[in-house]
Amino acid sequence: SADFADCLIERTSAATGCGKTMTFDAGAAKFAGMTLIP
Repeated sequence: SADFADCLIERTSAATGCGKTMTFDAGAAKFAGMTLIP
């Protein structure tokens, strides 16, 4: 699952206008709304 840091990164990115936040973490992709890098 996503932790606090994952959620903070995603929300900060969204607040600054980023359309996607990429991650290697499958949990962050699933629960924090990030896009998984395959």
